[in-house]
Order: sequence, then structure tokens, then C-alpha cells
Amino acid sequence: MPKTENQKIKMLRLLEILKSDSDEENPIASTEIIARLKDQGIECGRKSLYDDIRILNEYGYEVMCIKGRQNMYYISDRTFDIPELRILLDAVQSAAFIPKKKTLDLVYKISALAGSHRGELLKKNTVHFDTVKRGNDKIFYSIDAIDRAIASDKKITFWYFDIDIEGERIYRKEKERYVLSPVGLILANGFHYLVGYDERQKAFRNYRVDRMDNVNIEEENIVPADCIKNFDVYKDQNLAFGMYSGEVERVTLHAHNTLAEIIFDKFGSHIKLNKADENHFTVSVEIQISPVFLSWCVMFGDRLKILSPKKVEGELMNLIKSITKMYEES
Repeated sequence: MPKTENQKIKMLRLLEILKSDSDEENPIASTEIIARLKDQGIECGRKSLYDDIRILNEYGYEVMCIKGRQNMYYISDRTFDIPELRILLDAVQSAAFIPKKKTLDLVYKISALAGSHRGELLKKNTVHFDTVKRGNDKIFYSIDAIDRAIASDKKITFWYFDIDIEGERIYRKEKERYVLSPVGLILANGFHYLVGYDERQKAFRNYRVDRMDNVNIEEENIVPADCIKNFDVYKDQNLAFGMYSGEVERVTLHAHNTLAEIIFDKFGSHIKLNKADENHFTVSVEIQISPVFLSWCVMFGDRLKILSPKKVEGELMNLIKSITKMYEES
């Protein structure tokens, strides 16, 4: 690259050096900056460097100066601080839907946002979660297609599959394409789920994105129905257990006081617990009734009981009877 062309990108290279290799604990001397720019074929004198850093500060880049026999510089303002990057790293590591190779790529990219020194420290201190990575490698293409479809109000089609005992894909409906009006993406239980409206079934459905294959954006617009316009994807999913859809019911639970914190964690601190006796309380919440919810109730044994509606209580009793029968016959 000609010398004049190199000089045109001097400010960009200077900013890259500061962002990548400086922080308040690792400032860079002016002589080192000048030498590194020279290695890239960019001439820069001491006075020119002062002027460039002044311009960067004028345009909102917080380049701090430690004055001395030779000035030391570092970038103070970053898009993310270290605790925020740590949260992002932990989220990526613990997400089961992100394949192992992509997890390593994302850990590297997120760590790089902290600069070379702190980035290395972040990577060394990364906790490797005991998470089984089961995502398929095409999930990011699927998420991108879904996002673009939602933005353009278009339907999508896709194949949907399960995994058999050999670990192979078994496509549902003999690989017939699903047609859906996408509404939103939800991250729950370590997986991404698509919430969409199925026009044929006249109902909202949830699909695990890592179980979707060959997602296409169609020319046909989404269903212009009021149920979609008024649908709050986040509010609706707060009623679901394990992303299993079901009929919404207001359920009254009778629980032991030791379950108060678990109830608040599950349904939110805004709900009201009503004292039943010295050791128990009752609570009324809206829930999508599903096998996951019923199994959740069973988990607490005699510390949790469904008081109403009787229909839901009956479903729980049938579940318990079927489990008991299975063990009695074995």
C-alpha cells in the first residue's frame, strides 16, 4: 500500500492499537505506539500523535493520558465493562443450543472486547459449565432467517425433527414442511424457541430452533389476525412450563411455607401468598397446563397440592396413577 494511503488510515490503526492492547492497568507509551504504527508502514511523530489523540477525544473516544518523561495512553471507555462481559461469557458457556465449536469462537470474540490483557484474564478465568452442547451447526442461520422474517412480516417454512436412540434425525410429518407466522424468539431452559401462529390449527405453537432445519422465508405475509397483533410473546411464555403449550387455567395451590421462595422464583415476586395456617399458604396463578407443570407439582410430594380447578387436580391424579401402575407391573 502506498505511503499516502497508509497515512489515510493512521487514525483507524491508532484506535485499533489503543482498543486492543491498552487499559488503565496496561497503558501504552507514546514511543511504542509510534513504533507499532511504523511497523505497519505509517509514519507518526510525537506531535502528530498528540494531535491525533486530541481529535479522538473530541469525537467521544476517552483516550486517557498519564503524563511523564514519555506519555502513556489507554482507552477508558468501552462498550462493555468486565462484569458485563463475564455475564455474556457465562451465558454462552451454559447455553446448550450453541455447538461446542461456536461456543469457543464466541468466547474468543467476547473476550476480545475487553482488550488483549483483560481478554486473556477473562478466558483464563472462564468457568466451563457442565452443559451438554447439543445445538446443530445451522442454528445461527435459522435464527437469522427467523429474525428477518419477523422484521418483514413474512411467513416461514421449515422441517422439524426429533432425535432417535441412535442419535439420528427423524423428521416429523414425513418431512412435510411446517408453515408458520413467526412471532418471537424465546431463550428458555438453555435453548432457543420460536413462538409462532399456526393458521391451520388456529393456535400458537413453540418450536425448538435447534430442531428446525432448512428454514425459508416465504413471499406470503403473516396472518394479519388480531390474535397476533395483540400477542405478548414474553407474557404468554411466563405462563408456560418448559416451553410446553397448553390451555391456560387459573390454578390455586396449597403449599408448605418452605416452598415460598421457590414459588416466588417461578411465578415472580409480585404474586400474593395467602396464609392458610401456621405452616401453609395458598396462591392463585395463571398457568398453561402441561405434563411439565404436573410433573413439577409431583416433585414436591406432600408439600404442594392443587386445590382448584378440579379438572387439573384430576389430571395430576391420573399422572400419579399411571406412574404407580408402571412400577407395580415391572
